Amino acid sequence: MVNRKIKAIKLSEYFQMQKNKMVTFRITPHLSVTNNQNAKMWRMLHKLYEVYESIPARLSRDGFKFTLREKDSIWFDVVFKQNDGKRTIEFYVSTSEIWAKKFREIIENYMKVTIEEVDQSGLSIPEGDVKIRELNLARHDIFSLQTNATEQTSPVASIMSAMDDISDDGDFARLSVCTEAFSRKQWGRNASWAHEKLSKGRVPQRAKVTPEKVGKVLKVGMIGFINEIYDLLNDILNAVGNIFFKSDKQFEKKEAINKKSALMDELNVNKTSGKTDNKINDPVWRTHIRVAAHTNESLRSELIVNTIGSAFSELAGNNELVPVKIHFKKRREEIINELNSLHLSSRTKANADVSLLSCDEISKVSLQLPTASVQQRFEDELTVNKKVETDIPSIFIHKPSIKYVDIDGIKISIGSNNIKIRDEKQKVVKRKSKHLLIGHSELKSEQLSIGIPLSNPNEFYKGYVFQGQMGAGKDCAIQNFVTEGCLKHNISFIVIDQVNKEGREGMVNGIRDSLPPEKIVDLDLSNEKYLPPLDLTEVMSKLGRKGADRFANELIQFMNIDDMGQSRKVLRTFAKACNGSLHQMQLLLEDEAYRVERVRTLRSSGNNRLADELDKYTTVIEIEVKTNAKGETSTKDKVVRDGQKSLDGKAAAILNRLDQFLGDETLFSIFAQPPKPEMSFENWMKEGKTIIIRVPDRVLSQVAVKTLAHWITLKVLMTRLLMDNEGQKNGAFIVFNEPQTYLSDNPGLAELMARIAVQGRKERLGSIFACHHIGQIKEIAEDLISGGVHWFLFKNDHKKTFERMESELKPAFDVESAMRTEKFHAINILNFGGERKPAFLVKMLPPSYERYQAYDNSYLTKRHASMYGREIDLIEAMLETA
Repeated sequence: MVNRKIKAIKLSEYFQMQKNKMVTFRITPHLSVTNNQNAKMWRMLHKLYEVYESIPARLSRDGFKFTLREKDSIWFDVVFKQNDGKRTIEFYVSTSEIWAKKFREIIENYMKVTIEEVDQSGLSIPEGDVKIRELNLARHDIFSLQTNATEQTSPVASIMSAMDDISDDGDFARLSVCTEAFSRKQWGRNASWAHEKLSKGRVPQRAKVTPEKVGKVLKVGMIGFINEIYDLLNDILNAVGNIFFKSDKQFEKKEAINKKSALMDELNVNKTSGKTDNKINDPVWRTHIRVAAHTNESLRSELIVNTIGSAFSELAGNNELVPVKIHFKKRREEIINELNSLHLSSRTKANADVSLLSCDEISKVSLQLPTASVQQRFEDELTVNKKVETDIPSIFIHKPSIKYVDIDGIKISIGSNNIKIRDEKQKVVKRKSKHLLIGHSELKSEQLSIGIPLSNPNEFYKGYVFQGQMGAGKDCAIQNFVTEGCLKHNISFIVIDQVNKEGREGMVNGIRDSLPPEKIVDLDLSNEKYLPPLDLTEVMSKLGRKGADRFANELIQFMNIDDMGQSRKVLRTFAKACNGSLHQMQLLLEDEAYRVERVRTLRSSGNNRLADELDKYTTVIEIEVKTNAKGETSTKDKVVRDGQKSLDGKAAAILNRLDQFLGDETLFSIFAQPPKPEMSFENWMKEGKTIIIRVPDRVLSQVAVKTLAHWITLKVLMTRLLMDNEGQKNGAFIVFNEPQTYLSDNPGLAELMARIAVQGRKERLGSIFACHHIGQIKEIAEDLISGGVHWFLFKNDHKKTFERMESELKPAFDVESAMRTEKFHAINILNFGGERKPAFLVKMLPPSYERYQAYDNSYLTKRHASMYGREIDLIEAMLETA
């Protein structure tokens, strides 16, 4: 007899289920978040997740072994909790690893949020007495909830009101929505059957058994039974009547109980809504909505779950979401395990009575976030990203400089100092950065270094406007601009500062202490012992006659007598003859002997035309010979032309202007002294130095500050004009810190500033303006706005500032969101690559003296006063000798 053994075959050897690895993201809403694109987003997600909705699409085979991957799901969770006295509301979203990257991209494209991957431990429900509710559709899935996309705070505002009942440490509540894509074909069949039944006046029922439904079925069955009996009796009586009675009248055949409108009784409405009629054509999601709460008090836990559950009553239409209490302990534990693991149990998956929500409906239930008005109410509990994230043009992505060794075209930067070929150490090459670093931007949770491109000087050396309220960070941003430009790119800066704030937080002091001493020139024009010369003698000598003409034209604007014809002509002549010195021009106007000497010098140099013009104001004396009656002769000097007298009437306006300048002792000492070779703006700019010029308005008079700011600006521009291309190669910027104090009632300076901001690029001379708002520099505002300059908009309460820039701010920012810019952040509106780039937000760099080695260069202010200036007593002695 053959002994045959029966061998058991394990199903797991041929078939197994594979669970998805879940990836969890924390969502931080932006201040400008909206929910009006959510329905479109859910339609996009449905197309994505429907790819693996069917079983064959998720089934894989390895030989005779089959593996079925778990269906993909999306979990949205709102977590309320209190720990260490801190109450928080957090938003999470989770999905299977296979879709995590694409899912994240879709959310970032449709919603204004910051999304970052986190551990899912923050979702775990604490152990203990946990109250659970499930929310299901009350009626058949074909009936729709009320969804109005314009109501962006419903029901999220009511859901978040549950935070009012979170009061003790350890309190925890969670709203969890799990969704799975449902086959559109299957939904089409189910919805068509339901609509057909609905058209016959019969209401389709949910696939569940409840006492109420049993009662309704029995009721309908009893009514049908009675109507059938009544119909049978009618047929019998009709037959008997036809046999025994002759009558044309028939028995009226009708139901014993007339049930005309089941739809009216079931829905309590006259007709279905448009949302219900359209739901048959929409994709739907299998949806599980759960609410869990754990507190020290059972009653408070019940209150929290009821608050969250009842919030969805705001969506009641032809259908509604109703909370269902979980009575059995084992089922409660099963649901808690699902929530903690983010995986549905077999029992839940097998439930035929799952709610099917359309994309419009799910957009109101899941991934709805609090808008600005709701955020304001819960600002202490919510983490909100107030920065507006926008795409960053690639031209501004900063690439730092690196050192590398080039071997046959391959750049090696790691361990480059140790690389040798044939026992010879390789030459290290340094790649210089093509950007001036200004800060960092966040895009899709990625930190990007942002820089101003240096490749096109015509774009780089334009005007830059930094505007924002006090403490917003504009001074710090300019400090970094100067430090980065000077240290990394050898750019020269001339910083005019009348504020002179103490400490490193002050603009010029922060710059001074961020750079090595050899890169700094620090001139204090309020020094009581030493003052530097600031004439334009060296400029005039290098430009020759053309320089004289240019200086004359600039001086006409400087003295604001452009509309005085006679005085303008006199000023032009004397400006050409004064060698760039205001003091010499005053002597020419007031001292005829000095004027005669200058005429002689001009003639000897061959400048006869200018000498003739100046000679018109020289006194002419003729000798008059007279003979008396006795025949005696006598001579007498006769003044044919009184040069000084003829000049005084025409030069009165010029002398008045000069008196405003030279009548001030400080200005007189600065403008009257001869030049000093050590003080050369041209050499300093060629060497890439930063020149700090202090003109403190708390020490100097208003006239002195205005005059010095104007004269320094003119001196810098004319110095750049005389430099050749090689000398201008490294470029320079002139910085005006709060120029409104010396710009008002100073039209000559306003025109000069506007010209440098728009046209200074031709001489590689850029300009930087720092002000609180554009209204403070109204004299040049229109030139700046229309001239294609660059803007850095910091936090500001001055609404008109952003309204004037509204067209440049859109579409990334509106006026309100721009006004909510955080401190130390700036909206950049930059004009590079031949066009105005879209506005984007940058977190500006921290103070330069914190990022680099800090210096104590305070001693330079006094040292440079004596190096580049002269003692007041010496200046007076030199003038007396002259």
